[in-house]
Amino acid sequence: MTIMPTSARGHSVRAAESEVVEALAGFLPMVLIASGAGVKDPGQVRKWSSGALKPTAASAARLRFLLDQASCIAQNQSREIAAAWPTSVNEQLDYELPPKAIREER
Repeated sequence: MTIMPTSARGHSVRAAESEVVEALAGFLPMVLIASGAGVKDPGQVRKWSSGALKPTAASAARLRFLLDQASCIAQNQSREIAAAWPTSVNEQLDYELPPKAIREER
C-alpha cells in the first residue's frame, strides 16, 4: 500500500477508529467503507462508528488509508470528486475500483 503524504494524514493517524469512520461517512456510503476496510457487512461499520465494536488492526489501517486518500482528493479537487473516486474504475489500478485495491493492499 503506497501512502501519499497529505495534510490530512496527521489527523487520521491520531483519530480514534470511530472518528475515522465518521469522517469517511461524510464522503462515502457505508457499503463502500466496508468494502475498503475488507468487511462484507456495512452494519459492522456502523458499530465501528458508534464505538460499539473496534475494527481489526488491518481494517483500521485500511480505513485510515481510505480517509487519507479521500481527504487528499477533496483538498486538491472537490468533495464531489472525492465521493465519486471510490466508485470510478482507475486506470492505474488495472481498471478496478479503489476500495478493492485498498482491501487487497495494492
